[in-house]
Amino acid sequence: MNSFLEVVESHALSNSFATAQVINMQNNSLSSFPFETLPSFTSLLELDLSNNKLTFPATESGSLLVLDLSSNLVSNVSATAFSDMPQISEINLAGNQIIHIPTGTFAGHHNLYYVNLESNSLTYLPEGAIQLTSSSSGTVLLRSNQIADVAVNSITDVSDGKVDISNNNLTALKEDVFRPILAEDTALDAKDNPLTCGCDIAWLIRDAPLLALVAEGAACFNGELLADLDAGLFDNMGCP
Repeated sequence: MNSFLEVVESHALSNSFATAQVINMQNNSLSSFPFETLPSFTSLLELDLSNNKLTFPATESGSLLVLDLSSNLVSNVSATAFSDMPQISEINLAGNQIIHIPTGTFAGHHNLYYVNLESNSLTYLPEGAIQLTSSSSGTVLLRSNQIADVAVNSITDVSDGKVDISNNNLTALKEDVFRPILAEDTALDAKDNPLTCGCDIAWLIRDAPLLALVAEGAACFNGELLADLDAGLFDNMGCP
């Protein structure tokens, strides 16, 4: 950790294949790591390679729970990127250059409860992108991207958890997208988005219990807080 390491050779850690539970090489200058040897680490629970110079590898591990590749040079993540990591519970890809998340990328893992994609270059979330099926409260962090649109069912099963989509380019909080999320008692942080606050948001302002799940600070493009909007205003606008 916190050094100038640039390369880890293929068998440099072979004596730890059966025993290593944590590998932490954060804050180095790694541009090469032997990801192909991960299946040999039969006891590995956590791999932290954050703050390096790595692109996204082919990853396979039957034991890994936590993967941290934040603040690297990751620009592309395939829909099958985590298919061979059946036990994964936490994935951190914050601070990279990811522009697209394919359908199914973060889905189908029975332990997955934490996905961090903040500070990337995402503009859109497709249907089925993130599905947290763990029994633990889920967390999805998407703040500080360039997200302008979110598909229906793009984020699912974050029961009693948190979705942070603050500091993006959303102009609307569409009912068919966000009502199902809030209906699971999931806290939603939507501040620092240029919300137009037209009829598209009437459903939320009219539903006090759901509005209470929206974090403080969410506001229209003119600065007026959602919490201060009068439901009667939308009746006067003729909103359905």
